[in-house]
Order: sequence, then C-alpha cells, then structure tokens
Amino acid sequence: MAQITMEKRLIPNFRNVFLFRIKGTARNSSINVTGMEQSLAENFHLSDVEIESKTAGKIWYAKNWQFTNVTIKAK
Repeated sequence: MAQITMEKRLIPNFRNVFLFRIKGTARNSSINVTGMEQSLAENFHLSDVEIESKTAGKIWYAKNWQFTNVTIKAK
C-alpha cells in the first residue's frame, strides 16, 4: 500500500465549481485565481456573470474553465 505523506494530504483541491447569475462591482479586479502546479483550479463553470472592476484579473494554474454569457468590464 502506498504511503501518504503529510505534505500531500495538506494540498487543497478546488474543482467542479459552478458560479451563475452573479452581477457586481469589484474594487480592484474581477477574477483572481491561483491554483498550484500540483493542484490546478479545475472544471470551473461561470454563466450569466457580469462584473465591473478596475482590472479584469488573472487565472493561473487552471484547467477546463467554461464561460457562458460572462461580461467583465475593466475601467
């Protein structure tokens, strides 16, 4: 049986996230997501989202993101 180290057990996983029907204003950036090389932010689905902010933001270390009817207005 494989041994699980403490280091591997403490790495969070964010996947299969659904965000929908969101309308809002952000002070600085609309989206800031940073996964990890060994734990990607995976399978995010955004639909009917409208955000206004200073900058659009960044998404790093992510995989399989789907945007449907998403508007980001950066000033």
